[in-house]
Amino acid sequence: MLWRPDPLSGFMPLQQSDLYARLLTALGRRVTVTDTDVARLVRIDRGGIGWSGGGPVWRTEEREARAAFLREHGPTILTGPLADADLLRGAGYLRIARPRSRAVLSLQGARPRGTWRRAARDGARLGAELRLRPFDAARDADLLDAERAQRRARGYRGHPAAFLRALAQIAPGDVLTASAWAGRERIAGMVVICHGPSATWQLGWSGAEGRRHAAHHRLILMLRERLAERGIRHLDLGRIDAGAPGIARFKTGSGAVPQTDAGTWVRLPFRR
Repeated sequence: MLWRPDPLSGFMPLQQSDLYARLLTALGRRVTVTDTDVARLVRIDRGGIGWSGGGPVWRTEEREARAAFLREHGPTILTGPLADADLLRGAGYLRIARPRSRAVLSLQGARPRGTWRRAARDGARLGAELRLRPFDAARDADLLDAERAQRRARGYRGHPAAFLRALAQIAPGDVLTASAWAGRERIAGMVVICHGPSATWQLGWSGAEGRRHAAHHRLILMLRERLAERGIRHLDLGRIDAGAPGIARFKTGSGAVPQTDAGTWVRLPFRR
């Protein structure tokens, strides 16, 4: 299934949301939001260079209109939908980084796979308590520290804690912490960001005890139900890479669908 991040499918990337634009503005970045009948595009402008991730978010299937929008409003650098590769070339873009895939879970879509559901059911018998509440930088400091250490050990990148703190100040009810507890010990946790009809898994951590309890399986099931109650339709579970097959199996086992972008493209003045 190809990535179609537009209102026709109901999925909105975090980088194209109103919340993200508000955050960048609060952080002092220059942000341009172009919203037309053809498309929506959130662009960050710095030093004469515009950048956009996950956009444009198309509102039409007409390729002529899409091409005209790219020629008029396209930023210098973007990571857009896979279906737009030919349009990007026609608008003077050159691909500089390969496509990547992420897992997007439809909260009203496919059920988790049988082995995935069994793991969650077996973990539930061990009795860890699940909790969901607004993110709190002080109360969640242990989770942030544990995830930071995990990030260093596994060699992947993530947003700094200041990113979440700023988001929580702007929209405190839209940044949520989901945790599994064995007594007074947090054995696993994750933070999700709600933005319009979609949500994004921002970070996750599980210790050995959390893995024994299949805590992340259970937390995903809880989020699936609780986010749907808020009217959210999709949960972006983040990238799935060939170098981490276990993480990819976990995410797709939940029922999430791999969706591939077009890679990163740059438009040079002489290619217009």
